[in-house]
Amino acid sequence: MKTNVKSALRDYVAEPSSVAAPKACGVEVLAVPRRSAFDGVVKSIRVSNHALRYLTKRGFTVAEVEEAIRTARWQPAELERLNCRKDFPYGKEWNGKVYATKQVRPVFVEEATEIVVVTVYTYYF
Repeated sequence: MKTNVKSALRDYVAEPSSVAAPKACGVEVLAVPRRSAFDGVVKSIRVSNHALRYLTKRGFTVAEVEEAIRTARWQPAELERLNCRKDFPYGKEWNGKVYATKQVRPVFVEEATEIVVVTVYTYYF
C-alpha cells in the first residue's frame, strides 16, 4: 500500500521531549522524540556541524530548531529533503534594525533512525 506523503505529514503529531541532550564528536544530538510520519517510530534529532557553524551568523538557537521540527508542519524541500517554518516573537535588534518576529526554517532529512538537520535559515521581519 502506497503512503500519501502530504497526507502523512499533515496528520503527523509530535510528542514532547523529556530526554537530556548528549553531545558526541562535536555534533549536538537533540534527544527530541519525533514520531515518523511514515512508520510510527520515535526518532532523535541530530544537528549537523554545518548547521551549528551558522548558529551565530544566522541567529537561531538549537532549542528553536528543536521546537520548529517538533511542532511545525513538515513540507517537501529540494533534493528530497524536508523543511518546516516556525515564527518566534523577537522584538530585538538584528544587524542594526529591530524586528518583531524571527522565523526559523530548518532543512532536514528523515533517516531510518534519526532526523538530521542539514542547515537552518533564519528570517527577520
